[in-house]
Amino acid sequence: MSAILYRMESIRPGRRLARAAADIHGIARRLVAARLAAGLRPTDLADAAGIGRNTIGNWEIALKRPSVDQLAFVLPVLRVSLDYVYFGDMSA
Repeated sequence: MSAILYRMESIRPGRRLARAAADIHGIARRLVAARLAAGLRPTDLADAAGIGRNTIGNWEIALKRPSVDQLAFVLPVLRVSLDYVYFGDMSA
């Protein structure tokens, strides 16, 4: 029984990260904040990153979650890290 409890304890940090990455509304808020800090309109960001304008809009109103592949084009334009967008971690 103690081996099972130990196993469950070791899984919890991963679950916490998964839950944070699944927070689509937090991701949307951080993307909007980063875009505004960069002084860009949604259309400007879409054009600079080569992503569709509707895609950026869907991310910002939390209809869809951006994939890591899509964010690879957006993050350099916004000058933020993937950790910030997905988890709110400013240290990265």
